[in-house]
Amino acid sequence: MEPREQPIGVFDSGLGGISVLRACVALLPQENFLFFGDSANAPYGEKSLDQVRRLTVAAADRLLAQHVKAIVVACNTATSAAIGLLRQTHPELPIIGIEPAVKPAAQAVGSSSVIVMATPLTIREDKYQKLAAAFCHEANVISLPCKGLAEMVEQGIFDGPVLDAYLQELLLPFRYCNVDYIVLGCTHYPFVRQAIARNFGRPVSIIDGSEGTARQLRRQLEKAGLLTTRTSQGTVTFQNSRPDKLAMSQTLFLMKY
Repeated sequence: MEPREQPIGVFDSGLGGISVLRACVALLPQENFLFFGDSANAPYGEKSLDQVRRLTVAAADRLLAQHVKAIVVACNTATSAAIGLLRQTHPELPIIGIEPAVKPAAQAVGSSSVIVMATPLTIREDKYQKLAAAFCHEANVISLPCKGLAEMVEQGIFDGPVLDAYLQELLLPFRYCNVDYIVLGCTHYPFVRQAIARNFGRPVSIIDGSEGTARQLRRQLEKAGLLTTRTSQGTVTFQNSRPDKLAMSQTLFLMKY
């Protein structure tokens, strides 16, 4: 198969990266996509750095064995921990990561404080710390580790009293601060966006990095001459290290949030 007609591989530690996949499909509808979710090892955000690197490399190898023309690491934790390693190992391949949308939030008018919700490992990593520090002069960047939230999404908890209680306890200390934006720094979190907004208790803008990642994917494919020549709708294929998660993958892809 001609390289430009090969699929684009999208990888996440579980189901969360489907939020990024949706943005990529919306921007590049003629492309074929292959999504792999590693739900058997989710969540990555509470594992060690070495574990995340090993799992990320294994996921990339799985996609490369299926002849993808590019890889989107649709996981903030895996991006922080391993994207440099992947790019070093595969310099010929477009490899696009995702990072919390701190820049647009911090630069928005009136954004005196920005909460970044992310996994504990993402927040600990140097990549995120440097990103937050780069915009601390434009906004008060509050880094909020959300232990267990990605796991709730993996379990299919998108609403209800258990999630509400978790979010109320997590967000209550910031409800009366001058917060204008909440940045979703994990690709699982967009699926509970409405619950986060409701439990914050007052109006706030909520953003994530999915659309920026999709635009970067298109730029890299254009640069490499790898955009498809097809004019018909492309395909989306789901794979998961837990086959019982395939039905939920389809559900999340079609979900309104």
